[in-house]
Amino acid sequence: MTDKELVDYLKVHYPDTKNKILADKLKIPMWKLKTLASEHKIHKSDQYWEQQHQQLMQAKEKKYLAGIPKLTPTELQTNIITGSLLGDGTLSFAPRSRNAYYREHYTDKRIAETLNRNYWGIVDKIRRLREQRRL
Repeated sequence: MTDKELVDYLKVHYPDTKNKILADKLKIPMWKLKTLASEHKIHKSDQYWEQQHQQLMQAKEKKYLAGIPKLTPTELQTNIITGSLLGDGTLSFAPRSRNAYYREHYTDKRIAETLNRNYWGIVDKIRRLREQRRL
């Protein structure tokens, strides 16, 4: 193949074809292919770069998803999650994340009530234990 034929072929096929495929088909080294394209101002098309970008994003997503472990909660864990969600717990997504996070939040009044109830419950238990020892 003459240089003119080679350049004409590159003008047609270089914008939308991978360099490795062209180099193998034309039986020339990769550096010569790139040099010829550069010398004759032949560039990859916008569609080619968009396709490359999409393939890169798909590969990154596949790698990311492969790194997430498959979790199967036990029945007890499922019950805890369900009970918390029916109460004051929520599952939310962070703005830039695909993973949900768990959050429990109480109002100040609710926290005070819970602490007060627990405090008096403990005091009652101590009182009962002391009474049982006296008997």
